Amino acid sequence: LTTASLILAVPGIVNGILSIIQIILKKAGFDLRKQKPPIETWVNILAKVTEKIDDYLDTPLNFILKPIIQDNTKRQKIAKILKY
Repeated sequence: LTTASLILAVPGIVNGILSIIQIILKKAGFDLRKQKPPIETWVNILAKVTEKIDDYLDTPLNFILKPIIQDNTKRQKIAKILKY
């Protein structure tokens, strides 16, 4: 059960780490576009992929919670809490 929980949380964790890294690098003055190959491109691609995976994991939880919680916003928040 713990392993399954960790596997479900990995995309969200990776996405959070990537956004923190992007913010730190921008504040430190690194120009990610001048690197060969551009690091910014790879970071953005990885961030988009993990975000999509994270959204795909939210869908079954939203479906399960739909009969219990009628408000869509509350249902999405609870699904994110349950996922993490």
